[in-house]
Amino acid sequence: MTTAQLGDSGITIGETDSFGCRWGWSGDSPDPWSPSPSPRDVTGENATTHGAWDATEFYGPRTFSLEGFVVAPSHEALHQAKTRFWAACGLRPFELRIIEPGYDRFATMRRGGEPSWKEISPESPARANFSVPLWGRDPRLYSTVLHTASTRFPTTTGGLEVPLQVPFELDAVATSGEMNLQNTGSEDAWPVYRIDPANSVPVVDPVIVEAATGRAMRFKLTINPGDWVTIDTRNHLVLGNGEPGASRRSSFYGDWLSLEPGASKTIRYAGASGDGSTLSAAWRMTDI
Repeated sequence: MTTAQLGDSGITIGETDSFGCRWGWSGDSPDPWSPSPSPRDVTGENATTHGAWDATEFYGPRTFSLEGFVVAPSHEALHQAKTRFWAACGLRPFELRIIEPGYDRFATMRRGGEPSWKEISPESPARANFSVPLWGRDPRLYSTVLHTASTRFPTTTGGLEVPLQVPFELDAVATSGEMNLQNTGSEDAWPVYRIDPANSVPVVDPVIVEAATGRAMRFKLTINPGDWVTIDTRNHLVLGNGEPGASRRSSFYGDWLSLEPGASKTIRYAGASGDGSTLSAAWRMTDI
């Protein structure tokens, strides 16, 4: 059974809600994530040699039509269901989570066109068919499992650190100054990193290095005990204590490091100083 949860509205296509309304799909085999977003076609004839130049590097937005039906215990309940459904699929972006056998992903969507609601039977049980176009500026599908890993600032004694963060899934085995990150999705995953100093030692000029290539994210800053820095690689943000108003973006230089599809990478943590500090990473498997 394929189900679709519409944000925090309490409506799940494929189930009965707390008001006694049964929500279902149109047709027998729903394929809600189809079609996949098309690549942005940025090509042109090459005037100086054979062939053409190609700058197609990105996908367009995700669009599809959510189609189904609702059966309510009364005509009044059907009208109330319509109000809740329109509120759930409005212009405010919401998290659409679709659960299929062996596959659980979500995307951020909003209403993208004119919806349709047609009453089929006003008698009890009342029934209506609906269709609403949805649009998402981010075309990617994200796993509902948040993967995490962490390591400590390298020391001369070495050691093994595996801090367990329930209920998150800890995938990487952390050694002193190193951790392994893996992406089994079909698109690049963009980790969010966090640097936490120890109780009494500041972190000075931290560096996050991709061991296999030497590519690095370097930061010209000092993080005092009690503070922390968050590095959002997808959105190119460096935030002090997680606050948008405390941007440290100007302190960054280097490469924003992603996890390519199928990649398993060793990430190294270093800096001018930072004994006892922790570098942690969180990411989701990503598909199109």
